[in-house]
Amino acid sequence: MGADLYDAVGVGALDLQYAREYAQAAPGQIPLVRALPRDDALARLSVDLRVKRLRGRDIGVTSLPPPPEGTGREAYLDAAARALAEMRQRCDFLVLLSQLGLEGDLELARRCGSAGPHAIIGNMEAATLREPLHVGDTVLLPTGAGGTHVGIAEIVFPAWGRPRIEHVAVVPAKVEGPNRAADPAIEDTIARFYESEQDAFVARIDRRLLAAEMAEGAGDEQRCGSCHRHAVATWRETAHSRAVDTLIERKRLVPECLTCHSTRYAATGRFDHAARAGDVDCTGCHPVVSEKESACPEKAARTRGVASCASCHTPAHSPGFNYTSYLSRVNHAWKPAGIPR
Repeated sequence: MGADLYDAVGVGALDLQYAREYAQAAPGQIPLVRALPRDDALARLSVDLRVKRLRGRDIGVTSLPPPPEGTGREAYLDAAARALAEMRQRCDFLVLLSQLGLEGDLELARRCGSAGPHAIIGNMEAATLREPLHVGDTVLLPTGAGGTHVGIAEIVFPAWGRPRIEHVAVVPAKVEGPNRAADPAIEDTIARFYESEQDAFVARIDRRLLAAEMAEGAGDEQRCGSCHRHAVATWRETAHSRAVDTLIERKRLVPECLTCHSTRYAATGRFDHAARAGDVDCTGCHPVVSEKESACPEKAARTRGVASCASCHTPAHSPGFNYTSYLSRVNHAWKPAGIPR
């Protein structure tokens, strides 16, 4: 990585397991960075901000992985916005390496306003974000999935004022075929990692939540079903209603995956009966809004179209995602036979 001119490596989902090996392989050369404090093995191996002097300016790099278990999304984004505002005061140009997904990056940039990172490099969103996106004082840079694309950003250093991004391009990397072939050793390592993460997660929860009968009788189905019986009946026939079961079957029952596979878990950070039974339920696509915007008792709104899907259906997780065809699999605007409205 040093030969490729890396200055810092963002802390991600795999790093807690492999951080010590990484630190031993590159001691003090390329630091692991994370924006928020950690109370785990990475606390001693990572720093909050890496600053490098470049052309007379201080360029800072930090990172933000998905919310850890037990942390709600809103609280996590608030804490991140505060930390980034403080870091921005310590450098002339702040870069954030983010694993929040495009929707998370957008929300974070909105919260930060003019006090956040100057640039956010997201993860695996090239199919959704093909051009730089400016949100307030922050520019979101498009990236590619699986190492198949490389992003190039040109930064101008004016005589006065902070550096600024002038041009961004996402170009195909030099790999064989449209997608780089998976390395069996890496695939095996990732599979073993998720198995160990699932074992650790299951040890902390009520094991009864793994049973099929626990996937009934809670979540938005109860709150919304009294009025929207036809919608709930149709939802039960979709993959969204079995999203947590899918993780259990594939040995991926871990916080990282539950954020997309359980609406209630994403909101609360707790894996309880409601998170187990709800799967990707009503408010996962119909966000709760104010009473003035909706006549629904639980204040749920219409979906935001493809934006409702993009944060989870990324190129890496849903390489064949097409909004029109996927919508037909979950659309419940029709009335099933025998189900009164």
